[in-house]
Amino acid sequence: MHSPDIKVYLYDLKQSCEYIHSFSSGCDCYSHLSAPMRKSAVERQFILIGEALNQLATNFPEEKKHFPEVPRIISF
Repeated sequence: MHSPDIKVYLYDLKQSCEYIHSFSSGCDCYSHLSAPMRKSAVERQFILIGEALNQLATNFPEEKKHFPEVPRIISF
């Protein structure tokens, strides 16, 4: 079994953030909440961010110092 590559987790983080920005661009809170597909898509990206950070923290504990809010983000 090969060791995990930190670049994969960082890519996932970046991609999810870009998707959230894209999905939410031009939306106010009301339009976001009234569009279930958009709301679901954004929520899914937050789940992926939490999972990527969890894997990053587990597999690369020495990198935690670069992500001080990891526990709060994961619990979100």
